[in-house]
Amino acid sequence: MSIKVEKIKDYNGHKDSIYGLCKGIKPDTFISGGGDGYIVEWDTNSHSDGKLIARIEGSVYTLYTETEKPYLYVGTAKGDLYIFDLQQVTLLYTLPLHIGGIFDILKIGQYLYVAGADGIISVLNYHDFSIHQKIKVSDKSIRKIIHDTTTNTLFAGCSDAYIYKLPLDHLYQVTRIEGHENSIFALLLNPINHHLLSGGRDAQLHIYDLEKQIELEKIAAHLLHIKDIIYIPKFELLASSSMDKSIKLWDAHTYTLLKVLDKPKYIAHSSSINKLLMIQDETLLSVSDDKNIIAWKLSV
Repeated sequence: MSIKVEKIKDYNGHKDSIYGLCKGIKPDTFISGGGDGYIVEWDTNSHSDGKLIARIEGSVYTLYTETEKPYLYVGTAKGDLYIFDLQQVTLLYTLPLHIGGIFDILKIGQYLYVAGADGIISVLNYHDFSIHQKIKVSDKSIRKIIHDTTTNTLFAGCSDAYIYKLPLDHLYQVTRIEGHENSIFALLLNPINHHLLSGGRDAQLHIYDLEKQIELEKIAAHLLHIKDIIYIPKFELLASSSMDKSIKLWDAHTYTLLKVLDKPKYIAHSSSINKLLMIQDETLLSVSDDKNIIAWKLSV
């Protein structure tokens, strides 16, 4: 498949590296946050600057929204979880959950799962955000968590180079998957074939067959750390971002490299690309240490 990519807009305003990126509660909006502590909502239909939701003390590491409530969940470098009501633009809760930072947040059923730098997953009751339980997974940071709905399993990628598998009905029955030699930053379940994909400090794209419980392939995908991997449903593509300042687009069926978005060819980012997000089916967003957000238009 021949995929076309056009850079359509830069969003400027952050004063430091951007780490957090998520969808807003309206279809054409998204939210960013980073080292400056600013949490900003952007409207892709507007030519004005983004709307400041809040400024917190310290760095924003991760952002998350979900569909049941108009809530924004903010994980910080201090290990605090902030919960905002986006309709009222008010802070509802500040919860000190982890030591050393919160790297990922995920809602599954009636629980909120929060992954920390202390190697712990905090499980919160969704109705009142009280702590249901805390699971010690690793002695190092948990950088990414994803949910496999077919097996009702949680996967956690950690800085100790392991992927941990936690059945949600028996969270303490933790097993681990090997393959990496150092930190893991990105995880994705490929919906095309149910492969587990991971990336991290070794700059390789690791591909696991979960049914056979084997690693199928390692692809030398980037020159430096892989920071994020996402799936693009409309085009059945994968996108990976890296500290090497590039975004790469892959065929989700064959893992063939289709396109490289970098500064020389596409006037892309000038530093590490930390997070990717798809909105409106054809718009890819990327955020970077260069303090910039770029919107890309995909087509065939």
